[in-house]
Amino acid sequence: FCHNTGFNGRIAISEHFVMNANIEKNILQKKRTSELLELLLKSGMKTLLIDGLEKVAQGITTLEELKREVIF
Repeated sequence: FCHNTGFNGRIAISEHFVMNANIEKNILQKKRTSELLELLLKSGMKTLLIDGLEKVAQGITTLEELKREVIF
């Protein structure tokens, strides 16, 4: 039962990327977090926010629920 929340069950949002030689090299060189994030995003990294917004667009969850779980 949804207990009047409008939701039944849970769905995961996830953050992931595929490691490659360039990313590994930059990590080992101890690049700044902002530089690594830029590199990861260009490499196709999916953030929690992006994954959550995709699920909102698909009607799986709502923006309000996403806001409760992800700070943005």
